[in-house]
Amino acid sequence: GRLYEGRENVASVQHNLGALYKTLHDYANSEKYYKLSLENREQLLEQNPDMYRANLAMSQNSLGTLYNTLHDYKNSEKYHKLALENYEQLYKENPDAFRYSIAVTQDNLGVLYREKDDYENSEKYFEDKYPSEMTIVALELSACSDAFFALSSVQFPTKIFFSEKPAL
Repeated sequence: GRLYEGRENVASVQHNLGALYKTLHDYANSEKYYKLSLENREQLLEQNPDMYRANLAMSQNSLGTLYNTLHDYKNSEKYHKLALENYEQLYKENPDAFRYSIAVTQDNLGVLYREKDDYENSEKYFEDKYPSEMTIVALELSACSDAFFALSSVQFPTKIFFSEKPAL
């Protein structure tokens, strides 16, 4: 009941602190808070796997991304693969809810292997079981990029290119 909800709230705050510190390039504190979040979520998973598996996978994926930033590819791979396993379990029960999470995690693994010059594995994850989902992810990222560009154009009017693309 309330004890588990409180622990998840703590884990959520810890996760958010990990993300904040990563944004600030304070990687030691980022790792610290992501790991605390992960520990809490692992304990919660033991109590109720159905309720907490998605949040655990999110913490694993975030740690994997942090380790990739730090070029700690062994730990990055470990946490991304754990996240992917959890998301794939969740996908079996609810494909629509976890298709995007799987695609993002596979993309993270593809990037990891590309940075290691392991192009065979990189290609595998970029084109794995859910290739149409990567198209969706790419379109969503493109839309975000367009929105960001539009916002930056408001701030910096000299960058307005809305009506047409520059000639090549």
